[in-house]
Amino acid sequence: MGEALVYWLGGVAAGVWVWRTRRRYTPIARPLSDVEIQTFAGCFSRELLASVRIATVAQIALPGARWARRAVADAPGPPGHNAGPGGIALGNLVVLASPHGSPLHVGVLFHELVHVAQYRHLAGLWSVRGFLSLYLRQWVEGGRSYAAIGLEQQAYDLQTRFECGETMDVQAHIAQTWPD
Repeated sequence: MGEALVYWLGGVAAGVWVWRTRRRYTPIARPLSDVEIQTFAGCFSRELLASVRIATVAQIALPGARWARRAVADAPGPPGHNAGPGGIALGNLVVLASPHGSPLHVGVLFHELVHVAQYRHLAGLWSVRGFLSLYLRQWVEGGRSYAAIGLEQQAYDLQTRFECGETMDVQAHIAQTWPD
């Protein structure tokens, strides 16, 4: 099977999963709180922050496809929990894992907000196609390693800088890294 067809099929499957997952979690999602908006206002536009919705679940349901589970198998989970990723961004919907009602980790939320900004920049207003295509391509070209995905590397780098107290314009940084 040709590489372009593999990317296309993977993108279609991932897109369907994102659509279904958004339908599942949107009814329980909430806007960012005033405190959360204030926490992230120095790094993201108010308009982006106002558009984000947060769904908090005990564990994030991953896609059923074996390749999709492998894509995030080595993604870090929430602090003290190793049963899947700590968060996932699906357009402007962020799903956060909070096992046993544990408090949300601000760094994980920041990381997922970086992905929301990436979605927006790469695919237009909350579309998933551009983000998913690049994400899957980087995963495959990186030897199917989560750590080799450039979008993840950028999110972790910015998360670390944020956790060290740095204020930055995340959206401008994304635009410089991933030009149109």
